[in-house]
Amino acid sequence: MEDILTFTTDDTRWLSNMYYVGIEYNGLVYPSTENFYQAMKYKSELTRKLISTLKPQEAKMYSKNNTMTNDKFEERKLEIMLYAQRKKYSQEPFKSKLLSIGDCLIEEGNWWGDKFWGVDIKTREGENHLGKIIMQVREELNNDNSK
Repeated sequence: MEDILTFTTDDTRWLSNMYYVGIEYNGLVYPSTENFYQAMKYKSELTRKLISTLKPQEAKMYSKNNTMTNDKFEERKLEIMLYAQRKKYSQEPFKSKLLSIGDCLIEEGNWWGDKFWGVDIKTREGENHLGKIIMQVREELNNDNSK
């Protein structure tokens, strides 16, 4: 399989955090990994519940317009994302799709300058934490299947 360098094509959109998939946490089901991630920026259960009712893009915008209240979020954001990705890829059809792409590189290439979670497609700079987490989950799934 060819390397995946962006999550914006018809063939790769399912890898995006904006893609609809139920992520359950503490009795709430978030409609996407994006919603879950944004909700974890807040301590208030009411705020988290509100974010669980939004569309993924709306959840992202909510966080851009409202001050984060979870003071542990920044130090925990990688484990929060790992939790979300494990939940997503434990479900079908996401699990089968992830396993079907083999061991190709997964890169969250973007044009909006997110160099932490992805890679800027113009400059090729970025840490690609989202891609690395998805590849970690894929490896975990492969290891589980080989037992």
